[in-house]
Amino acid sequence: MANIKLVTDSSIQLTPEEIAKYDIHVIPLTIMIDSTVYVDGETITRAEFMDKMAAARRCRKRRSRRLALFWIRSTN
Repeated sequence: MANIKLVTDSSIQLTPEEIAKYDIHVIPLTIMIDSTVYVDGETITRAEFMDKMAAARRCRKRRSRRLALFWIRSTN
């Protein structure tokens, strides 16, 4: 039987306990707010994200370009 691994991006709203319980791998999204790029959960918290979004003049992108990094790391 094949092993199955749960993978999601950081937009998922699970607690750290749920992530650990189900052994879920979370790939952080990159977020650009007013020309500053943040890595979700690494350089910006959920609370900071909400505050910055409320004050933002422009929120351009939310993307998961880190998927390629995950793929490289998981296949080596």
